[in-house]
Amino acid sequence: EDASAPSSDIDLLARGEDASAPSSDIDLLARGEDASAPSIHWGSVRRQKKDPVLLNQVLPTRFTPLSRKDVNGVEKFVFFVGYPRSGHSIVGSMMDAHPDIIIAHEFMLFKKWLDHPDFMNRSYLFNALYQDSYQDAKKGWRSSLKDDKGYSLDIASSWQGRFRQLRIIGDKSGGQTALMYSMSPKRTCQIYQELIDTVKVPIRIIHVIRNPFDMIATGMLYKSSNVAGEKRNVTRDHPHNDPELLLRKIRLFHSFASAVQGMISNCHLKNILDIHHADHVKDPKGTLQQICDFLEVECPEDYLQECDDKTYKQLSMTRELVLWNEKAHTMVKAVIKKFPFFHRYSFDH
Repeated sequence: EDASAPSSDIDLLARGEDASAPSSDIDLLARGEDASAPSIHWGSVRRQKKDPVLLNQVLPTRFTPLSRKDVNGVEKFVFFVGYPRSGHSIVGSMMDAHPDIIIAHEFMLFKKWLDHPDFMNRSYLFNALYQDSYQDAKKGWRSSLKDDKGYSLDIASSWQGRFRQLRIIGDKSGGQTALMYSMSPKRTCQIYQELIDTVKVPIRIIHVIRNPFDMIATGMLYKSSNVAGEKRNVTRDHPHNDPELLLRKIRLFHSFASAVQGMISNCHLKNILDIHHADHVKDPKGTLQQICDFLEVECPEDYLQECDDKTYKQLSMTRELVLWNEKAHTMVKAVIKKFPFFHRYSFDH
């Protein structure tokens, strides 16, 4: 694929021309480029060992399905919409640590609904999400078993994978939700309406936003062939230099942003909370309190403090690890200008 050719509206935007036509680079999403890689930014979570014995004492040894009382006690349903490498996995994992919230990690709600619509009744859906959260806390990305590689999103002694009183349930699959919309806009909007009818509780949507320069750079730096997320060996003094890959990543990111905006507008999404990754890193307590207020649940101080203790207070600026040429700068600035939710960002901020 010739990345230097102006094959999408992002090139038109960069030149100041009309870019109202759909992006031709959306086919990158349809082919799944980088879409299957874990959409996780690890740099803002402390890599701290946890004794697996402690984990087993906290989590039940065997998964137990939700009771009818548990299902009927759910007050709100949550899903994420967004982009790979945005930091939404951190937010979802910390929400799952709340005693009254279950958030599955990459359940891929809309894709599963597309493939198995007949299974998506209320009880099955809630149980499937709960089981996904349980399994991730026991042996997935949120378990201590990942600590040996430094990739765990677990929060010791928290409520990840279990609950005190189930009031909120949902799925963290932000990038996959946008991907689904890009491949099948009409059907995705239909699924959203079917979801409303099925869960029978108000739906709340989380939209995690990070500096576009950092999301694009992080996508470049992680080797797509390495599922564990191994980073390329680069430094600020020796940044990664691959102009062709950089332009492809910019166009792919523009496709994600277009899908998010399209889904919000065309599916008539309501009750959306924008969470900026930089704000979360700087003040996780404040961000989580904002989420709790949005979901109308209490935020216990010990929960807030534990999440705060697990967060690095220094923002990972991966944009500085990539060599940007003038065209790349211009294209990303055009994306930022086009979508209002990016307006606060620039290369320097």
